[in-house]
Amino acid sequence: MRPHPAFKGRAIPTSHVLGAVTLKALSVSDLDRDFSAVIDSAAEIKAANPGSNWPDGLTREKNLIDLA
Repeated sequence: MRPHPAFKGRAIPTSHVLGAVTLKALSVSDLDRDFSAVIDSAAEIKAANPGSNWPDGLTREKNLIDLA
């Protein structure tokens, strides 16, 4: 995968602390928790994105590909 041109040659951090919150890039090791969170939040995700049917049809395998 090629980096976005604006980030070419720059190191992209895998985590960032914002006060009491730490943002972390997800990886394949987060598959089970990420998949569960998406499926459990499907109604809220759809409500926030009118017209979208995502995550309908999302499987663990498709989510694994996204995380990889």
